[in-house]
Amino acid sequence: MTAISPALATHTGDAPDLVIRDARVLDLATGRASSPTDLHIVQRRISRRPGPSQVEEVDADGRFVIPGLWDAHVHMAQWAMCSRWVSVADSASAAEAASIVRAHLDRSRRTLEADTLVGFGFRDSRWPEPPTLEVLDEATGQHPTVLLSGDLHSAWLNSAAMARHGVTGSGHLVEEEAFALTRQLNHLPTAALDRRINETAKQAASRGVVGIVDMEMSWTMDEWRRRFAEGFQTLCVRPAIYPQWLERAIDEGLHSGDLLDPSGLLIAGPLKVVSDGSLTARTAYCCEPYTSSELGRVDPDRDRGVVNISTGDLAHLMSRAWANGIESAIHAIGDQAVSQVLDAFAATGARGSIEHAQLVRPSDITRMAQLGIRASVQPAHLLDDRDAMDDLWADRTASAFACASMAEAGVAMTFGSDAPVAPLDPWLAIQAAVTRSDGIREAWHAEQSLNVSQALLSSTRGVASLVPGAEADLLLLDENPFDVAPQRLAATRPSLTMLDGRITHSGL
Repeated sequence: MTAISPALATHTGDAPDLVIRDARVLDLATGRASSPTDLHIVQRRISRRPGPSQVEEVDADGRFVIPGLWDAHVHMAQWAMCSRWVSVADSASAAEAASIVRAHLDRSRRTLEADTLVGFGFRDSRWPEPPTLEVLDEATGQHPTVLLSGDLHSAWLNSAAMARHGVTGSGHLVEEEAFALTRQLNHLPTAALDRRINETAKQAASRGVVGIVDMEMSWTMDEWRRRFAEGFQTLCVRPAIYPQWLERAIDEGLHSGDLLDPSGLLIAGPLKVVSDGSLTARTAYCCEPYTSSELGRVDPDRDRGVVNISTGDLAHLMSRAWANGIESAIHAIGDQAVSQVLDAFAATGARGSIEHAQLVRPSDITRMAQLGIRASVQPAHLLDDRDAMDDLWADRTASAFACASMAEAGVAMTFGSDAPVAPLDPWLAIQAAVTRSDGIREAWHAEQSLNVSQALLSSTRGVASLVPGAEADLLLLDENPFDVAPQRLAATRPSLTMLDGRITHSGL
């Protein structure tokens, strides 16, 4: 039996001291578990001794306790909103995606005055034909419709949506034009968005998530301050700062790691810069041209992808940020983009991460290790991008998602989801990193698989075990993940999640 007080269940006020009885502390570095023991939580930290006011008890009943999990790359508002979007993720062609949207319109009987209909998840890199204005117009008529790609780096609009959102051209947007449109689509009344974010945060806690780095492409510091002031305590949140708001952050005296709320759970994040595009939009910046195939329709004007920012401008931003105590988190998917971002890190002395690091040459893996730059990787993407990589990077897939090579070289890795590109689920990322398979097909470049210890440590920010003095961010698991069949890791769900000494989820 488990005793959980109302104070613990509602996360209000100071967290009382408590004891977790009969827990087996698991060391993620070795896979070894301790004998059943009592864990005391005193002033929100692990202690060897009970606190003076300790009255709460949780009976772990021999369950395994591990550090809480983080998602190092989330677009929180978009992830919270995507349940409102129509999924076109399974569409095998432009015509099929348009047909899915048409069927949704027919079922919902939307009026012309309704909001723009948003579809999400198409991956046109393997479609037999490109998305065209005519195909979407024929399916949707006068109802404003926008389809967002699964990687969020491109958007497909019908004529009515182009008129509503002030877009000209072919109805197919990529990179910053697509991002700008997405920012328009993300606006919801404050109460409605907060409600969705609260629900999404609880879902994340039910999967063992205690913290996120929020890469939402807007200034979210004030929104998160307000949410925490109104009682949000489900996750630790580190909001990123995009270039257009860097000077504002500097003027406000923000530094990466600063506490922005008395709870200690809202923390200033890094400067986020998008240096190149994505694989499936064929805009990731590569050293060599995309490989040509019947399905790989590469624009000859950008056959190696696109550069969203010059190395000089990137170095200037990173230098400005680092001089003011702000780390950098730089999006780089293609190998040439990774190389240029490493040049900027080397030139500026800045610290931080390369976000995605999807295609990295061996020499640059060595440079990452030497410079002490983290690789912020989303392993679940290899499941979705596998066929596109085989098609568009057919001559270089050995360097894609090179997790084992990075681990061997000493590159620190942090895992994330890039939600909504993949679900906010660290166990899916862990399983993908270990098996490199969806469970149906054979492992994709199995030589780059991580072991369970490496995958778990990449999800806990390197924290291997709970020791006295550690923050009380922890999970209780029914099974030792080292004993779980690798293809079952994604099904793992904690019996209890605790953040900062408060229970944020309990299934006991």
